[in-house]
Amino acid sequence: MLLKRRLLKKQIILQVRPDGVNIEQSINYHKFVLEFFSLFLGANAKLINDEEGKIVKNMLMYLMLTIKPDNRFPLIGDNDDGKVLLLTMKEKQKYFDLLHFGASLFEINELKSITKTPSPVSILLLGIPGKFEQVNALESKPKYKYFEDTGYIIARSSWDEDANYIFIDFGRFGPQNAPHSHSDITNIIYSYKGKEILVDSGVLTYNRSWEERDSFRNSQAHNVVVIDGQSQALATNWFGWEVKPRIKRQLFRKDTLIHARCIHDGYKGFLVERSLIVNNDVDEIIILDEIKKNNDLFLKENHSICLYFHFAKDLELHLNQNSLEIERELILTIESSQNFTLVLEKSYIAPKYGQKYENYRLKIHFEYDFHQNDTIQIQSRLYPKKS
Repeated sequence: MLLKRRLLKKQIILQVRPDGVNIEQSINYHKFVLEFFSLFLGANAKLINDEEGKIVKNMLMYLMLTIKPDNRFPLIGDNDDGKVLLLTMKEKQKYFDLLHFGASLFEINELKSITKTPSPVSILLLGIPGKFEQVNALESKPKYKYFEDTGYIIARSSWDEDANYIFIDFGRFGPQNAPHSHSDITNIIYSYKGKEILVDSGVLTYNRSWEERDSFRNSQAHNVVVIDGQSQALATNWFGWEVKPRIKRQLFRKDTLIHARCIHDGYKGFLVERSLIVNNDVDEIIILDEIKKNNDLFLKENHSICLYFHFAKDLELHLNQNSLEIERELILTIESSQNFTLVLEKSYIAPKYGQKYENYRLKIHFEYDFHQNDTIQIQSRLYPKKS
């Protein structure tokens, strides 16, 4: 028992950051690791109030806070749908068996208010519980959370099914060769009135072909700036990145606004800065991207700059000059002092491992002759269409 506990404690410290998020930079692998830790605590209930239990509880709370209004989870990082106990095949209940278990194990009211009733996992491992109390903890659950050690920001207008929701990824690549990280620094995921709008592309396969593996984890598969078609780090094999970028991030809260900023050097010779302003209702988002040449060359250099926005499948999209109408409810406008082109092009998303669907992405493209310390600024504004 002592040996097992030492091994568990060592792995929790190694694999979980102080804010409760797994180091892999992947929600799926966070969940997968959390299953092992939770099962151990279920069999060793005396550890629940110790350091190990507190960390696992933080992991459960992070998983809960990532839930979108439609009960789906963001596709951050790799996702192969791995599970320790497979007792549900319902996509909208993907991780709920684990959240059920955590609600019963730790008596967390916030989880109870989401999961409602005990799951087969809880009954199998903890026995038939007493009456699962009807807890209304929606008001106590935070609508905003900054995971400072990891760099994730989550905000929502409410915990209702028709809420607005944003997940901001200002996290770095994972440790060592970051096997399950994606090239997604400054990526955002967004839902409006409970409906998915901006999405992550997910993962189609790990090993079927290099092209398929790389095309779902590279920078072009995310809602970020891309320079010269490259990714923010160098993909060296099926599960490895090298030359990982350095980042700096800042977060400000003023009145009802979230103002966040992240700078990275993932593209050689450039600094890329993204600033985000999100209002309290999470229905208006201003994105300012700044691309700055950052080396000692005085010679003029031509570079291709692209900004991508990936949309959920089956959305109604209408492109009109420098703006995009989404579902007849939202407007996305693009502004810059430099000339650019906009095009809606077909792409793919993989909401489950091995399955892909056609969707559309908006590509904003610049061709620019950079001089030393030249800068391009792009402002993207997403807001409700006036009736």
